[in-house]
Amino acid sequence: MRVYEYYIKLKHFIVVLHLL
Repeated sequence: MRVYEYYIKLKHFIVVLHLL
């Protein structure tokens, strides 16, 4: 696992929560 991939997934999750 690469750290930046995990960070991108976490960031996308946060964006989705803001859109809800």
